[in-house]
Amino acid sequence: MAPDATDPIQLITSDHRQVEALFDQIESAEGDERSPLVERLVRELTVHMRIEEEHLYPIVQRELDDEMVVEANTEHDLARGGLDKLCSLAPDEPGFGAALDMVRAGIKHHVEEEEQEVLPKLQSKLDGERLTELGSELAAAKEHLMNAEPELHPERRSRRAGARRKGGTPRNRGTTRAELVDKAKARGVSGYSKMKKAKLEKALA
Repeated sequence: MAPDATDPIQLITSDHRQVEALFDQIESAEGDERSPLVERLVRELTVHMRIEEEHLYPIVQRELDDEMVVEANTEHDLARGGLDKLCSLAPDEPGFGAALDMVRAGIKHHVEEEEQEVLPKLQSKLDGERLTELGSELAAAKEHLMNAEPELHPERRSRRAGARRKGGTPRNRGTTRAELVDKAKARGVSGYSKMKKAKLEKALA
């Protein structure tokens, strides 16, 4: 059953259930059967994290608690690092299972905090009209990112991973937000954890 496109809580939790199912499928699959599932996991998580960061967390920060957003963004950065590690390994390569377990554990913790604390508080804080607006905003953002953002397509990540395994250097590899966050942290940039990629680049320039 498809989630209600006007209910932001349903949309977020439906994404969570979909990702959990993908982890189960990857774990039970073998060899090359895992590759397309990993690609789908990367794409689903990348899109989900981005719509949360760009559309959900600004509201959480304004209406609830700034610390919730700082922690959530940190967990997203850790998840991206784990996904990069997962994509650098072939499904039958030593370390793949451990990398999968690490990402899964981090996502499980993040999901529990969102569903038990952040989302219920947000639902009680916003009125019905604002919740409907947010739901429509999240649904539209997800549809756009899933269909129109080539940098989010997992096959590109796979090609980059292949280049790393062969010792090559991927062409036109942009700096990730996680890498920019690390640099900002090392330089003592204030408020780095809440900055989007473009703002981080500007702060580090």
